[in-house]
Amino acid sequence: MNKQTLDIIYNTKNISLISIIETQKELERQKREDYEKTKKCKETKKRYRQSEKGKKAIQEAQKKYRQSEKGKKAIQKAKKKYFEKKYGVSSYYEYLILMQKKNSKSYQKGLSKTKQYQKTKEGKKSLKKAQKKYRQTDKGKQSAIKSKTKRKRNLKFIELIPNIFHCKIHYHHINNFFIISLPKNIHLQTNGKKHKEKCKKIIEKYYKIDIDIFLKP
Repeated sequence: MNKQTLDIIYNTKNISLISIIETQKELERQKREDYEKTKKCKETKKRYRQSEKGKKAIQEAQKKYRQSEKGKKAIQKAKKKYFEKKYGVSSYYEYLILMQKKNSKSYQKGLSKTKQYQKTKEGKKSLKKAQKKYRQTDKGKQSAIKSKTKRKRNLKFIELIPNIFHCKIHYHHINNFFIISLPKNIHLQTNGKKHKEKCKKIIEKYYKIDIDIFLKP
């Protein structure tokens, strides 16, 4: 038997073996597809999806898909379709611009109505009532002190250190820019010629800092 004959027999055997394997795979695939259509398979899948293990597996698979190139493209395509259908724009950026314009118009319209209402007799009463209520809050009191301090001496109002006191406070200017919170009664007691020197000692006592460091040019 020559070499050519042997090659033909070998190739024929290989071809028949490959066809058998392919046929088996096709039968298994068909069998799997038929099983997936059954009620039993659907119920099993449903129970698995509702289980903790199934939920985790689904979340991991979704996360992996979203991070893949195919997933990213699909998400972008879906977003584009959604924005085009609902808002008539092709991207999230264009949607933000659209919403900004819409909100700006809505805000201006609302502001105009508010101003018109505040000019009426009823609106003026309502505004005064709201302002009175706000001035009685801690935020309102702090805002009033701040505005008075700035208006009286035309100073800046930068808080150097957060307030540590749980009582009524005054703001003491250590220079034309920085302020430090002090208890109201203590701050009023230091009024006079040596006000800054007295306050300096109090600040150093309670805050444990050297004020001269901040006063250096």
